[in-house]
Amino acid sequence: MTAPPTPGGGQAATKPKIPVDDLARLVDTSPMGYITAGPDGRIDHVNSTFARWVGFDRSELVGQRTFQQLLAPGGRIYYDTHVRPILDMNEEVREIAVELVCADGSRLPVLINVARRVRPSTGEAVIETVVFDATERRRYEQELVLERRLAELSEARLQFLYDVVAGLATATTVDEVVEVIRTRGATSVTGVTCSVWLFEPGERAAVRAAPVTPSASVDRIEFPDGGAALDRLLDGELVVLADCEQARKAYPLLCGWLLEAGRRSAVIAPLLDGAELSGVISYGFDELHDFDEQELRVVRSLSAQAELALSRTAALEAERRSRARLSSLQRFTSLLAGAVTLDDVIDSIVESATTLLGAVGVRVALLDETRTKILFARGGGLGGEETEAVDVDESTIAGEVIRTGKVVVRESRAALIESFPTSPILDEQCFGRVVGAPLLDGDGPLGAWVLVFDEEGPPDDDDTKLIQLFVEQAAQAIRRGQQFDLEHRVAVTLQQSLLAEVPDAPGWHVDTTYVPGSDHLVVGGDLFDVTAFEDGRLVVVVADVVGHGLGAAAAMGQLRSAAKALALVLSTPAALLRGLDEFASSTLGVLYSSVGCVMLDAGGAGRYGCAGHPHPVLRRADGTTLILEDGRSPLLGVAGELRSDAEITIELGDTLAVFTDGLVERRDGHVDDEVDRLRALLTSTDFTEPDGHAHALMTSMLDGAEPTDDIVVVCVTRTGDSPADPS
Repeated sequence: MTAPPTPGGGQAATKPKIPVDDLARLVDTSPMGYITAGPDGRIDHVNSTFARWVGFDRSELVGQRTFQQLLAPGGRIYYDTHVRPILDMNEEVREIAVELVCADGSRLPVLINVARRVRPSTGEAVIETVVFDATERRRYEQELVLERRLAELSEARLQFLYDVVAGLATATTVDEVVEVIRTRGATSVTGVTCSVWLFEPGERAAVRAAPVTPSASVDRIEFPDGGAALDRLLDGELVVLADCEQARKAYPLLCGWLLEAGRRSAVIAPLLDGAELSGVISYGFDELHDFDEQELRVVRSLSAQAELALSRTAALEAERRSRARLSSLQRFTSLLAGAVTLDDVIDSIVESATTLLGAVGVRVALLDETRTKILFARGGGLGGEETEAVDVDESTIAGEVIRTGKVVVRESRAALIESFPTSPILDEQCFGRVVGAPLLDGDGPLGAWVLVFDEEGPPDDDDTKLIQLFVEQAAQAIRRGQQFDLEHRVAVTLQQSLLAEVPDAPGWHVDTTYVPGSDHLVVGGDLFDVTAFEDGRLVVVVADVVGHGLGAAAAMGQLRSAAKALALVLSTPAALLRGLDEFASSTLGVLYSSVGCVMLDAGGAGRYGCAGHPHPVLRRADGTTLILEDGRSPLLGVAGELRSDAEITIELGDTLAVFTDGLVERRDGHVDDEVDRLRALLTSTDFTEPDGHAHALMTSMLDGAEPTDDIVVVCVTRTGDSPADPS
């Protein structure tokens, strides 16, 4: 037995020798391809493995082709631009991925190692190429790439859902929700067009909510008889149409509309509100598309989030509409509260119809006193012209409203023509819905309020209720305005009968003015009375009754009559004031009135007295002024017998101004300052000119402001004319 060699010496180990035939067989049948080529690149040897892989006979390869000719076009370019230069520099290139074109045209992915060698026997250069089958490796790599792409797509879709949820969370209106779905929904599926359709309440028709463009071929989808698609959507299921043409038999209406819009594939997701179908989201593709389950999950998630957002924003919009209606009603009530006359009320109604109710036209029709004719009191947006009175029985929408006492609606211009072919509203060409509502009070109809809107169709219930609330308020205001106008006409007549006329006064020029403290009342509680005697004597009485309006005017009339009677028989202001004291103690409304009285003879001498009344101001002919502060006593009914008066002398050219407190009392000023202004105005006034001085004084004192109290001004100027001969 031969002992093994020892490290320190002894018998040396011998390498096993492999026969040449075994080596040749090993190279020829090894699990890799082996190719050699000469300097010109033409193949001079291939092993059986390589020939089997590419499907060529050796005779078709050796001496016939180069290795580059077996590569795919991209591989040839890569070989020439990358492999060959590296081979020239390094004599070797490793693990290059290329594709071989097999005899049958198929492609085989391989890895190649290329080296340049020198044959010992001939000294010639030879290029050796070792080829490894990379089919499984390529498949594995492709699977990795695919998984990576799917992971990236899944992450992108998840991010998309986050974006959509974030957008929906900030949306406060249905339109904003629709816009979020439309703009962000298209990013969830590559190459998709996203549309949102909302169903009209109570109808089987969906209207395109977004996108709405002039190029949209279909903007309304109707389901008159239901159908398989609608049933599936009502069940909360997706309608998946991989090929609309093939699915046309199952969903004829839906696929017809999609194909008309140029969509070949689509998926429709329902938007449910409880058990009701409120809308759908449509994903449409111009080309055929195979939907994967992940895409469908995204669509379902988007649909669920959209349902919640639409439900929330619909509730918010309903709340906002309710608040807006309440605000509109409050504003309308406020407008009517500030309207006093019938014209003011109608102006407020016309204005509110457009600004608060959104009408484009309005007519206010009122019954006349006979209640047989309709007077179109005012119009807006319908030509704005008043029309002639028409009989209640004539064919007009206002007439039908008044006759029936009910709201009358015509949903379009065509419907109005059919019902009321002679309606004056038809003079306008462009309008939609017309609504007529009765103006009622406890005694029956007052008239009708006719509203014209742009849009056609019936008004919704909330709008109808709001119109009815407006109409109730308008009817009350119209009745109030009519009552005021009636009282106003009575007041004007009464005022005209109560205001004194200024008689001719020999030797004197008397100028007067009167203005009530209310924009809407001619009647007031201030009065003046001038009594002129033939012998040149003159009595002037100015008074201010407590209060305003009809009651004060009635008391004023009684007080003026009493003052006139006393002026005819009494010779001093103090006596006249005592007589008015007695009158005030027995007459309602006269007590606590202020009175100023001046009695003058033909020569300008006289006396004056003031019972709680502003001091008269005397302007001398030279322009100087004097406040007459004597002859003072309290208001009527307070002083008893303690009445006094004082002497006064008016020379030729002098002017005496007697007035009520409304001329000099201001909320934002002091009485003394206003009296100083009055004295300055008296100084600058030329009383030798014709009438109008009293009114000019009042206008200057008001300085453009509206009076807040009744005002009386009486200016008495001594002219020096000789009195008539008493005989």
